[in-house]
Amino acid sequence: MKKRVSILSQNIIKIISEKGRCSVMEVGIGEGNTMRHLIEHLDKKYQNKIDLFGIELSFSRIKITKKHIENCNLYVGDMNNIPFKDNSIDIVYTSSAIEERNIK
Repeated sequence: MKKRVSILSQNIIKIISEKGRCSVMEVGIGEGNTMRHLIEHLDKKYQNKIDLFGIELSFSRIKITKKHIENCNLYVGDMNNIPFKDNSIDIVYTSSAIEERNIK
């Protein structure tokens, strides 16, 4: 997770330096663990320049995420029907919504 958070942070800082703000969405946010680590990893001077979004299939997991991440716009939905216009979010990532399967 450290490597993933580091890469995301670097990209966020780059976008903020270019545009002044950055929007970030996690698809399959679950209970918000990766997003929470990402926020904690970022210097405070960048935290108020980020618009956070999360999409999750499970309403109960969204409720848990709300307790841990205050300023995240959370939606119940799936990755095939994201309720945003194309190119409206700067960074979209998933940390565990897509898993490799060995199909024989």
